[in-house]
Amino acid sequence: MAVRKRIPQTELPQVSIKKALRVPRALVEQYAGQPTAPLEVAMAVGVKPSSSGWRSLTGAAIGYGLTDGGCNASTIALTDLGRRAVAPQEEGEDIVALREACLKPLVVGGFLRKYDGSKFPRDDIARNVLKGEFAVPAARVEGALETILENAETVGAFREIGGDRYVSLAPLAPAESTTVDVPEMSPAEEDASVAEDVPPARPDLTAEAGLPGTPALAGQEERPVRAIFVGHSSGTKVLEQVKQLLELADLRAEVATEQETAAIPVPDKVFEAMSRSDAAIICVTADAEQEAGNGFSVNPNVLIEIGAAYVRHDKRLVLLWDRRVEVPSNLQGLYRCEFEGSELSWEAGTKLQKALIAIKKGQVPT
Repeated sequence: MAVRKRIPQTELPQVSIKKALRVPRALVEQYAGQPTAPLEVAMAVGVKPSSSGWRSLTGAAIGYGLTDGGCNASTIALTDLGRRAVAPQEEGEDIVALREACLKPLVVGGFLRKYDGSKFPRDDIARNVLKGEFAVPAARVEGALETILENAETVGAFREIGGDRYVSLAPLAPAESTTVDVPEMSPAEEDASVAEDVPPARPDLTAEAGLPGTPALAGQEERPVRAIFVGHSSGTKVLEQVKQLLELADLRAEVATEQETAAIPVPDKVFEAMSRSDAAIICVTADAEQEAGNGFSVNPNVLIEIGAAYVRHDKRLVLLWDRRVEVPSNLQGLYRCEFEGSELSWEAGTKLQKALIAIKKGQVPT
């Protein structure tokens, strides 16, 4: 791919997401989230409206999908994604939105997705990948790498394993809350040269709806949820991702197969763990032993677990379902987060996290 001389902020923002959050936060805190003239927003942020730093900041906010309208637009407007990031209306909504925003720019998101589940490359290799695969101009490569590193730290996308740093896009807690004050831009940053023009105001590009309401069913009493039964087969990677998500939600995982008690048969272990739980997540993976001539089938024991959890937990049940496994007709109406392979995708993990927000309130995910 030929290296470009210029690259738009929708692909590579000039500042980190932590700094870009200053724009939507100013709209919410100073102008009740209403579209506002750029001059007024600049005053609220504390940046000279004539500076190139202001152009960089507003362009980055557009690039992350947080706002619409740059420094030369008639107004700067908050997007739904920006609202969720700085003014959440549901528990955990800001965390999910921050991750979505971080991955929205094509270069930043593409680079992190490329190394998802792998060791983060050395700086020299990362620079070569940015120049060769993502066509980042040479003058922007160093800043691009710094932005990727800072954003990954902000959304908790790094895991330290044996002294090495790995990328994991499974939804986890960000390193710092999005409510932490973001650093002020120095005068030098404000007056830094800008490599491209900010695109004009345009319709909302986020395409993300707010979290759907999850009211309790008629006559259903809401109750606090503290423990989640986790049924699984051989998918240890999926299990670890689920346990991490539960830890993020401050929920205890009840995993029957981890209780090594030889005197208790497996079915009894399952039902005992289920009785200590308030809801259930059951992972249905495409195991080799369940492969038939026409595809994968569901383990009979898993079907028993699903039926028991459905009754025991008043439909507070999430199925993590490998797409390679055919869904029986009697399970079609249950809430599913679909994935394929040995681990959850970003989309499946995000959907599961939203379901946990509802479940934690004692509601049925929808």
